[in-house]
Amino acid sequence: MKIGRLSLSLLLFSLMLAIQTQAVERKYMGVRECDGCHGGGAVQYPNLVNSWQIWAQDDKHSRAYSDLVEKPLSKHIAGWMGLPLDQPASWSKCTVCHMVDVPKDLWGEKFDPTTEGVGCEACHGPAEDYLIPHK
Repeated sequence: MKIGRLSLSLLLFSLMLAIQTQAVERKYMGVRECDGCHGGGAVQYPNLVNSWQIWAQDDKHSRAYSDLVEKPLSKHIAGWMGLPLDQPASWSKCTVCHMVDVPKDLWGEKFDPTTEGVGCEACHGPAEDYLIPHK
């Protein structure tokens, strides 16, 4: 019976090691890569609704970055937080919520967080892997 438990323990340990994968950093591709299937000019599948168009037209997340840099309220909030009143795009306390704030080496060719605000990849993660099975 001891050999059975030991074998089972070794098997489970081996499976855990096999399941663990090294984190591979994927690129953020930008919301324009999502709109082809999720609501851009040519929606291919009716059950996908028009999630991209809804985001772009009606969702405040799409304007989160532009609100940060254009609205006077941003400077008032910065003052309340004790931040400098110029260049809100450089305040990490702000950009972490007002854009998809990732290192530049993870930016795909069309990714520009300053034009996207809080886009699809903020919640769904980097789209690099999504695009392969979608095409």
